[in-house]
Amino acid sequence: MPAEALRFLDHEAALCRDRDAHEALCLLLPALLKVLELTPMDHYQALAFRIEFHNALVHAQPLPKKH
Repeated sequence: MPAEALRFLDHEAALCRDRDAHEALCLLLPALLKVLELTPMDHYQALAFRIEFHNALVHAQPLPKKH
């Protein structure tokens, strides 16, 4: 899952509207993916990841309360 999260972040960086953040992410993430030997996500993989991540969050168990 960490590899998929990194690939998703790479995909989302391309959509970033803040110029400085966009530039930093677009320079950092492709290099990081290359070092880790990961392929970038395409639109359909990113959509599937977003749905899976959302479902995991919705069905997650709440953290136990500390006394």
